[in-house]
Amino acid sequence: KQIKTETCWNNSFILPKSVVLKWELSSKGPYKTEQWKRDAYGVSNIALKKEFNEGKWITTLVYKDIFSSYEHTTTQTGNDFSILTRTDDKPSFSLKLSYSFDNQK
Repeated sequence: KQIKTETCWNNSFILPKSVVLKWELSSKGPYKTEQWKRDAYGVSNIALKKEFNEGKWITTLVYKDIFSSYEHTTTQTGNDFSILTRTDDKPSFSLKLSYSFDNQK
């Protein structure tokens, strides 16, 4: 018998000047079925969020996969086919700017 494992740890820290730092760690354990197999992997992301003009403007800066660890292999097999997928995403930055109309979030 197999147990499918997945963990996630999220923490938010309030910094000076109303800046919020969010740090996320997550992992998925190895998984195997009759036709599908995935290696274990883990990933960590970090984000900074700042609100302006009484929360109408929100900017978020995200750094995805800060430890370059989002790498795993998935194998699918069946009658007359076999698919091997290697996932190796590179760390990346993203910037989001949003505006809230009429206090809707």
